[in-house]
Amino acid sequence: MQNDCLQDNQTQCINSLPLAKAYVPTQSFSAPVSPEEALKMGTLWRELYQPYFVGGTPR
Repeated sequence: MQNDCLQDNQTQCINSLPLAKAYVPTQSFSAPVSPEEALKMGTLWRELYQPYFVGGTPR
């Protein structure tokens, strides 16, 4: 089976594809943290805070 999108007429192929549909579940957030804490964490929401640790473990 040959992929027509790999041929010369890629614009026509791309225009014929359906649009993507995003699924974004509803999220519940607690009260935002203080502005000072948000700057340290990189987010206003404690639920979204995911610290990066060098080597994968906290130091």
